[in-house]
Amino acid sequence: AFTPNNDGKNDIFKASFGENVTSYLMEVYNRWGERVFSSNNLNIGWDGKVKGIIQPNGTYIWIIKYGSITDSNDKLLKGTITLIR
Repeated sequence: AFTPNNDGKNDIFKASFGENVTSYLMEVYNRWGERVFSSNNLNIGWDGKVKGIIQPNGTYIWIIKYGSITDSNDKLLKGTITLIR
């Protein structure tokens, strides 16, 4: 879970990878399948907003596609994150 309430703890949902990442894309979707976040920058995460509008509590789906120096095949990770306000 993450709690984007500006208290400095768990305010941003983002991935943590090592230095070997050559390509990266993280997307977050709401329960209706609408993409609410997308970034190809490892240092940028989702703040729980869409176009500045605070999103409601709930479970969101995330998908990460990445490539690395050590493996020529791209990887796909997916899961859920719970947003709590």
